[in-house]
Amino acid sequence: MLLSYKKNVDIVLLLMKPNEIKFYPQLKEFITSKLNVPSQFVKKTNLSSSNKNSLSIAAKVILQMNAKMGHSLWCIANSHSIWRDEVVAVCGIASSNAKKGECLALTGSISRDLTNYFSECKLIQKKEENCAALF
Repeated sequence: MLLSYKKNVDIVLLLMKPNEIKFYPQLKEFITSKLNVPSQFVKKTNLSSSNKNSLSIAAKVILQMNAKMGHSLWCIANSHSIWRDEVVAVCGIASSNAKKGECLALTGSISRDLTNYFSECKLIQKKEENCAALF
């Protein structure tokens, strides 16, 4: 019966009771090999109202499902005119002192879905201008 719906299924989400976990390997293999769709398994107890972290777990499950379907996890909304009309770089810079010098790191992206990025990390041993050392 499930095989007849193969073309209409994008992802399978299964909520399982703790005693049903023993069926996980067989179900995962069937969904992956026969249906050829991504799947996500969640223990029902993780999403119960008695679990104080249930909303956090639900958010993580949704992000995992989104990633398995090939979508980006984060993006910058283009509702503001600066995002529609200009190329905008989102960057992060971090530095920390180490025994052998100072460690500098730079990560940046001009991709609105934040899937393409540049990243560089460098250990600076001499007294030199920190920003120039990254390039």
